[in-house]
Amino acid sequence: CLVDVDESYFQMLFEKLNLEYKTVVEERKIPIYNELLKAYLANDLEYIEKCNNRVIESNSYSDTEIEIILILHNILTGAYEEVEKSIDRMDTIRNTLTSEELMFLGFLKIVFYKESCQYDIMCEEIDLILNNVPKEELLYFALLDIALDFYYWTFSKTKFMETLNEFKQSKYLRYLKKGELRHHFQKLLFLSTEEFKVAEVIEDEFQLIKDTLSSEDMPMYFYYYALHLTHKRKYEQAYLILNDLEKTSPIMALMGYLADKMYLLNYQER
Repeated sequence: CLVDVDESYFQMLFEKLNLEYKTVVEERKIPIYNELLKAYLANDLEYIEKCNNRVIESNSYSDTEIEIILILHNILTGAYEEVEKSIDRMDTIRNTLTSEELMFLGFLKIVFYKESCQYDIMCEEIDLILNNVPKEELLYFALLDIALDFYYWTFSKTKFMETLNEFKQSKYLRYLKKGELRHHFQKLLFLSTEEFKVAEVIEDEFQLIKDTLSSEDMPMYFYYYALHLTHKRKYEQAYLILNDLEKTSPIMALMGYLADKMYLLNYQER
């Protein structure tokens, strides 16, 4: 950024590289990181995969950019070994990355720690990165979305309430997958003093909207109900509810916690 290079030089350079200059310029106008963030918030893995394929086929991105972009897909598909390799490589060349790349990479690390249940490392990182990302950015909202889960799980009531108040006022709420916002507000009930109402509220809501819930949303309601039962120390009832659900990482983590609480070897072996 020390000189203003004439466009003709870029055209010559691209010609030497056998790349269409106009095509690359048009592709680079698309804010690819924001596109991926929107898809992440909407839980749209199919769109993330399409973005990845477009980036690879377009010849408009460097190898480093492509690797960073692919990390999100690998996290969400459980390819954790590849994710760790990519993150290690990015850390060794972090001095060459742009500020935008560094911020997105920081977000990817948080998502990875969350999905792979590395909560101790996540605890060290999440406040740090929140303090370094501009609040008006979509990336900041995506981090708030993750932070709400984290503060809830660690029973950080003050942090949770502060984050929720900021979260509710964001202009980016429209990007959340239908139903996800309801789940965040449901957590507020869990932290309230009127816990006896929680199970009843969830069951009433479930009865009202069960016919419109997707197969993906329905397990989430049972999951939150199991969380409430866990808080009420009804461990076996909560375990049996979770046992019928698809064994995602959060569900397996909660089942392991419940088995430990019950001290029942037959549950632990499962």
